[in-house]
Amino acid sequence: MIPTARSHWKPNWVMVSVCLVLSLLISACAAFSRSSCSGSSSACTGQASSSNGAPSPRAGAAMAFDPTTNQVVMFGGGASVSLDETWTWNGTAWSLQHPAHHPPAREHATMAFDAASGQLILFGGDSDDGMGSPQLLSDTWNWDGSDWHRLPSGTTPPAADNPHMAYDVDTRQIVLVAQYCYCTPAGDPSATQTWTWDGLTWAHHDPPHQPIGVGPGGIRGAQAALTPRPLLEGGQGPGGDLTAMGTDPQSGHAVLIEKVNYGDTVPGPVATWTWTGSDWKLSPIHNLPSPAPWSPILVPDAGKLLYIDASARLWTWDGGTWRSIGAGPDPLRRGDDSAAVDSAGTLLIFGGVPASAPGGIYGDTWTWASGTWSKVAGASAPVAIYPQPSLRPAHGLTEAQAVQKAQALHTGTPVRAVAAPMRNFWQPGEGGPDGNRWVWAVLVKGTFQGSCGPAGAHTCPPPATSGVVFLDYVSGDWLGSGFPAPPQLLAGS
Repeated sequence: MIPTARSHWKPNWVMVSVCLVLSLLISACAAFSRSSCSGSSSACTGQASSSNGAPSPRAGAAMAFDPTTNQVVMFGGGASVSLDETWTWNGTAWSLQHPAHHPPAREHATMAFDAASGQLILFGGDSDDGMGSPQLLSDTWNWDGSDWHRLPSGTTPPAADNPHMAYDVDTRQIVLVAQYCYCTPAGDPSATQTWTWDGLTWAHHDPPHQPIGVGPGGIRGAQAALTPRPLLEGGQGPGGDLTAMGTDPQSGHAVLIEKVNYGDTVPGPVATWTWTGSDWKLSPIHNLPSPAPWSPILVPDAGKLLYIDASARLWTWDGGTWRSIGAGPDPLRRGDDSAAVDSAGTLLIFGGVPASAPGGIYGDTWTWASGTWSKVAGASAPVAIYPQPSLRPAHGLTEAQAVQKAQALHTGTPVRAVAAPMRNFWQPGEGGPDGNRWVWAVLVKGTFQGSCGPAGAHTCPPPATSGVVFLDYVSGDWLGSGFPAPPQLLAGS
């Protein structure tokens, strides 16, 4: 079976009324309830209850420092559904804000401070009501310190999964990069788009060079004839948030870092780009940071650009190369977390999902100052999303819902779904910590081409005609896919 990598850190965690978890995790359980749908949003808002004055567990929240109020602002994020809460951090504690207006509930939005206009700008993201596929958003909002305002713009960047933006001091504009996958063998110049915000309007740019994003092609949802591309070692094709942007305090330019998957794009496995105002300049350094980015974060910090990703390793960019400055504690090995640096130069990290099994979602707050990590709020253990060791969860998707979720992924044609612990679908020699996790294994039929090996190896294996899509039994979150389908699933089909 040819496995594909885990999707981007996109939780749809559905919390059951009683947390059936190990006693270690009981104190971390946060209750979620659904209320009425908010304003112009098609997704219902998940109202998170928190008894300690801190945000409830969530992932994919937008976060940035607002120098006009001297506070870190965090909006949205996802738990059982997308959230529409606004939280601020004053350097010592969180405060829930109650603005008269707010953006619709969302996660994976991008936020940056526009120093030229004095505006804290939020753009895009996706809104998930927990019932179907997330809705991608393309609206622009401004936080004035007490309320949100939707900003009109006749021309706006198209909705994108995980957009990224950063302020460019030299051009006095916010630079936004939206990356797509059109899954064509020759690529598509529109697969990456560069936009700038001048305080009033968005403008589209067509530079000679562009960051590549995940690159076209790949096994997930693409026809076999469109995927014979050389996959770099460690590359997994489309799927995954492998990009981050930040402002380099030394040069004042927006910098973008991304993982390179394919050997026919730019040298890999890492690409670092700098916006010059009219073009993206590619750094000759292609082997750092290491390992290659996975759920990376870039934030300006005390005259340098700071990098941290799901491996919890810290690096700084000096304008020409990356330098390692150590690693964070094991609990910080996570993805889809939120980060910003405040006026005191303290790095703030909140939430996210663990980088390894058994999964869950974090609701803790960490700071990094003077080389020291401190957990300042929240439980250090993630809230579990499924019971241990192998009990079938009391609540979960139906077979029909699992098939519908798989169909929305556009990976072949779903045939049927089987619910069981993950280990029931392992082949001889396979194993891992996810064995007790209850999943829906959805059998899909079609023509699926695997990767073509390392760069330069263009001989592709024969395509598979069956596959499996693994979904979390409770949340419906996509866990991965494999081709061909395991014989346990094919039996009786």
